[in-house]
Amino acid sequence: MAGRTTASIDLDHERKPLRDLLRATVDAVREKTDCAFCSVGARLVEVVQDRIANFDATAARQAADLAAALKLKGRPRDSRDTMIAGIVLASHATLATHNIRHFDDIAKSVVNPWESD
Repeated sequence: MAGRTTASIDLDHERKPLRDLLRATVDAVREKTDCAFCSVGARLVEVVQDRIANFDATAARQAADLAAALKLKGRPRDSRDTMIAGIVLASHATLATHNIRHFDDIAKSVVNPWESD
């Protein structure tokens, strides 16, 4: 199609953290076009690059331990929530979520920013 620009990026999700994928997207678009998205995308990368926690081997071990403990208690959890909990535990981070009851097993690491004290 005339006038359309396409950008290709490597989407190997298993080897690249999200911040690298964001940066690759911005770089690919920047190479092909001069557009408003480039500055917005660059700013997005700048803002989130150090705030994205990866689901790495440590997080996977934490998630597996948590899933096993919950299964023994007869309280299995959605695998996506278990993976998020694994990331929080491995990163020693605090999770901000509206669904705090989904993460009651890691209560010390969970806050609801929409709830007043």
